[in-house]
Formats: sequence, structure tokens, C-alpha cells
Amino acid sequence: MVVSGRVIEKIAKNKFDIVVVILWSLVVSFVIVKTYWVAYSTKPRLKHEVPIRPEYDLNNFEPLDLFIVSLAGIIAGILLADVKKMFYGYVGAMLIAYINSVALLSYHTWFIKEGFQAGLSSIAFGWEWAIFAAALDAFVLMVPWIVCLCLVGMIMGAFIRAWI
Repeated sequence: MVVSGRVIEKIAKNKFDIVVVILWSLVVSFVIVKTYWVAYSTKPRLKHEVPIRPEYDLNNFEPLDLFIVSLAGIIAGILLADVKKMFYGYVGAMLIAYINSVALLSYHTWFIKEGFQAGLSSIAFGWEWAIFAAALDAFVLMVPWIVCLCLVGMIMGAFIRAWI
């Protein structure tokens, strides 16, 4: 696959913005994975029953987690240059964070939860159920709070940048 010279030039020109978006998405995905793993290690039902999907036991972000996500959005809003880069950076960061969270949560389902690797690998395409469960859990964790807080934080960061 040949990469055109214009693509390389755009990446070289916007490398700072790309790094900001990647770091922002990593912060968001690590907060999601931390919430998921803390739920599995602290909730009594999840420790003993170990379901493939935690369902109602999953919805608890700590105030510090929400503050970190908001602060990451504010910093990204300050550092990204214009509205077009902010919009595409926000969409890209949320997409990368979702994909990264699904990958780490499916890893948790397949390797760390006891019994799911042997049970799911014994049926045809069983690994898809682990990815499906991880995709549902990441969506449930991201959509109401994380997506809105990142957007509000990014807008606040843009206003702070304009004010300074």
C-alpha cells in the first residue's frame, strides 16, 4: 500500500493535534476500563457469580473519574487550534476511546474472567460473544456521562483559549 505524499504532509503538519487526540482518547478509555475493573473487583455479585455482562452493577463513575474526563476535555479544547480540528478531534477521540475500551474489556472477558475462555471457545464463533459483551459494556459506560462531559469540557477549553 502506497501512502500518498499529501497524507504524510498532513500528518506531519498536524502531528501535535494528533498526539493531543490520542492522549485524550487514552485518558477516556483508561477511565472506562478502570470503572469496569473496579466494579468487578468490589461488587459482591460480580465477584461470586462472574456474569459475562455486569448490567446494573456497572453504572458508577467516581467524581474523580468524571473530573479527570472533564479536565482532559478542557485541555484538549485549549490545545486544539480551530473548530474543524476540535470537531474531528472530538469524534476521533471518542471513537478511539470506544475501540480501545472494547479491546481491553474483551481481553478482560476472555482471559481474566474465570471460565469464559473455555466456555466460549467450545462453541463456534464464541469469541464474538466476548467482543459483543465488551462493546455493550463500553457503550453503556461511555454514552451518557463521558461523551457529554468531554464535549462540555472541550467547549469550555475553547472559551478559555479565546479568553486568554
